Amino acid sequence: MPLLRTTLLLVVLLLARGVAAQVEPITSDSFEEQVQKAFDARDYRKAADLLERQLKSSPNDPVVLYNAACAWSRLGDLDRASDRLFKAVQAGFMDFAHMERDPDLDAMREHPVYRQILDIRDEAFTRFAERQLEGARRQFGENGYRYETDREHRLNFATALDEVAHAEMRDMLRVQADHLAAVLFEAPPDYYTLIAVPTPEDSARLIRDAKIGGIYEHPRRRLVARDIGIMLRHEFTHLMHYGHMERLRQSHPIWIQEGIACLYESYEIINGKTLRVLPNQRHNIVKFLLQRDQLPAWSDLFAMSGDAFMDQAEHTYPVARSIFHFLLARRKLTEWYRAYTESFDDDPTGARAFETVFNEPLADVERRWKQWVRVQPMVDDVVRRGDASLGVEFDQEGSNDGVLIVRVLPGSGAEEAGLRSGDVIVSVNGQPTRSFLELLPVIGGRKVGDVVTVRVRRGAEYHAAQVTLRPLR
Repeated sequence: MPLLRTTLLLVVLLLARGVAAQVEPITSDSFEEQVQKAFDARDYRKAADLLERQLKSSPNDPVVLYNAACAWSRLGDLDRASDRLFKAVQAGFMDFAHMERDPDLDAMREHPVYRQILDIRDEAFTRFAERQLEGARRQFGENGYRYETDREHRLNFATALDEVAHAEMRDMLRVQADHLAAVLFEAPPDYYTLIAVPTPEDSARLIRDAKIGGIYEHPRRRLVARDIGIMLRHEFTHLMHYGHMERLRQSHPIWIQEGIACLYESYEIINGKTLRVLPNQRHNIVKFLLQRDQLPAWSDLFAMSGDAFMDQAEHTYPVARSIFHFLLARRKLTEWYRAYTESFDDDPTGARAFETVFNEPLADVERRWKQWVRVQPMVDDVVRRGDASLGVEFDQEGSNDGVLIVRVLPGSGAEEAGLRSGDVIVSVNGQPTRSFLELLPVIGGRKVGDVVTVRVRRGAEYHAAQVTLRPLR
């Protein structure tokens, strides 16, 4: 089938607001609509004419070349179809999984050029990865940036991080990728994706809305994150999920995409296998909604359009995360996802998969979930006057690898321990604190007098300090 040029932006807003934003896929212009209508009407001659005219002005457009190959294949002109398909790959077309399943290309499966394209796919992936990384070098430059390729997971990295933070970020994503592949998505995407963690200044230019912490641009195969914590993990889950949806030729509803991404915002993976979800601010929102009898019904949530989901994002994101946390707690996450993808054609909402794996009506499963939510403890993620505190003030957007201290309060535990303005807090008691949102729950649950080990980056060096928590004044 023809590929339409789509724009899918999966963006995460700061969790303090409790929401994320998504722009629905849109077709870009009337030309593509005409091509789609021609294919739908099986008027392949018209489709070929439209596409060939477009190629005169855009001879290296991989989508137009691919669609032209589909049209000529349907018309039986296999030599011309093979020429266009080969040029599409040369221009950057990398979705070989789609190509192998596309019925528009069935007539040319045995053509020698088609077989040659399959034989060189690894080489094509390598060339694409090299071009992608070279493009990042041109965009960001060499000063202060690190570039690396992970061929096993098909990831390119461009980060404004020091060697230690870069390695910790890379290893975190490798573990997350392996876990997501084992539990849900089977494998990394079939294409390379660029992971960019720019300087705060470059991030401000790339992500102009200050409320947005990360963005995955699927058509560009690029993920940009302001920090290497919650925002990066959320968007990386989208990256992995989107690769699986492409292999399955499925488009999962927003509540599933965002629910799984939110699940992997805060976690520990034990021995590379067991996922332990760490509660965050979204958890408390679900508790409040339950107490006030304001939880959306599952049947309504599952049927929501993207716009409706976003209109209520302050509630829908936390609820979607909680549902997947419940599945994980009941050890049914993998079973549910398998049942869902297998029954997708019959029920893309996900409701039937719940009834299958729990062997009871959806309403009964929903009641079980509410009972589970009711007994979960609240997360103390607020430091009020008199609460245990490090005794520092922060710039929430001043660093991409941790929490930047801008002032150490006189008489505080931080001052006594030797922390300084300009230090970047990267962990507390071994728990990574790559953003202010990760630091809050680590400190919020502590008592006055507790001693915590604070690891900071000071310039290019790392130091650990024992800080006695004192009342916030």
